[in-house]
Amino acid sequence: MDKVNPTEILKQLLVTVQERYSLQEDLGQSDGFKTLFPGEKENVHVLRLKRKDAPLASWKTLLFVFEADQRIMPQCFTWAASVQEELLNNESSDLYLFIIPKASDRIPIENCIYIESSDQFCRKYVMRPEETFLDLINRTFLYQTQHNTQINEISDPLIAALDKTGNSLMTFTPEEQNVWKNILLSEKPGIETLEALMNASLENKQNDQA
Repeated sequence: MDKVNPTEILKQLLVTVQERYSLQEDLGQSDGFKTLFPGEKENVHVLRLKRKDAPLASWKTLLFVFEADQRIMPQCFTWAASVQEELLNNESSDLYLFIIPKASDRIPIENCIYIESSDQFCRKYVMRPEETFLDLINRTFLYQTQHNTQINEISDPLIAALDKTGNSLMTFTPEEQNVWKNILLSEKPGIETLEALMNASLENKQNDQA
């Protein structure tokens, strides 16, 4: 991808989620978190969001590192750990790190998946090769599908688990992962869910043999 304008990208993101999330208008805390980054802060940004339909919900803290390369990965993780320590207890589990690599230093997909598979300090997202910023957002809780936002947030760790399994089992394709995700989020009774998963696996095996 071409070099992005972080300010413009984040403005577009806020427009996308404005019906569901409120932005913390007092930027003092966000600016304070930004100063914790142990390196150049030009491409570091922080957003604090809260769901509009849940007044008692905690603030979600989103950390963004644009134009990242392999060299500053340790700094990104150190930053996440520092921010987590500063957050209130009820907010520390709503911390997210978004890493957007340089166009000239794309991170191999294997490395992206490895980074995302760890929930240490926070939930992590890394923009993959050939992926756009919108593609990245579309696989996070920020993406609004035909399901409600609560289901999206529940499915977020599920997607990560399916993705990790797919990385270990080459036969567990992205298409089959999506089928499993839809079944697991269908709210069917346990037995029906198990039967649907077994049928999906059997159908996939038959297609492979065809």
